[in-house]
Amino acid sequence: MRLAGVAQERKEKKRLMGKGNRSQIVIEYMLLVAMGFALLLIFTAAFQGRYQDIARKQEQNQLDSVSLALEKEMLLAAKVESGYERYFTIPDLLGSKAVSVDNTDKEVIIRAGERERSFITPQIRGTLHVGTNRIRNIDGTVCIGDDCGDLAPPNILNSLPNGSVSGPDITLSVETDEAASCRYSQTDTLFANMESPFGGTGTNHSDVLSLPDGNHTYYARCRDPAGNSMDTSEVISFDVI
Repeated sequence: MRLAGVAQERKEKKRLMGKGNRSQIVIEYMLLVAMGFALLLIFTAAFQGRYQDIARKQEQNQLDSVSLALEKEMLLAAKVESGYERYFTIPDLLGSKAVSVDNTDKEVIIRAGERERSFITPQIRGTLHVGTNRIRNIDGTVCIGDDCGDLAPPNILNSLPNGSVSGPDITLSVETDEAASCRYSQTDTLFANMESPFGGTGTNHSDVLSLPDGNHTYYARCRDPAGNSMDTSEVISFDVI
């Protein structure tokens, strides 16, 4: 009987040990599954972050590339001779981001989503837009599109005095073919560098000078409201007697 009891006790211990082992295996399996799931989440988050970084970098590179190509178009058109013409395209999408473009007469801003690039240009006329654009050089001015407004500088039709005039008070005057502002100087220089303005902003411009006897020479240039300046001077030469 005692031997039978010992055998039964050993059998019960084995049964309990087997049950404990199975429970431990289940717990360890569940822990492994949890660890695997946690690692998967970490890997997924890292991969997603890396993917977003790559996508952002690609978008910036694409925007930089379009901006650089556009800047080259502006610079090329400004350098070549009058009569230059070509067409170029600004894409409407960069990746999944919609593109927009704005410009003033001296700056271009291009955007894709929340990103943007800008650059300074030579003076341009007209408006850039997404899609196909026409670019020209008209008498040294970069023109975008078909309607670039007034590109022609004013002309001086008549200037006084000439020959011999009585002094000392002399009226210096010019007449232009359109409304303009005019300046004069004793040296032949750009309109912006001429130090003396004529009175009047219509087509008749004058200024009164007090001059000694002798020969006097002045150079005059004008600029219209659109910003077009004469690139050669009107020479006004006379003798005060």
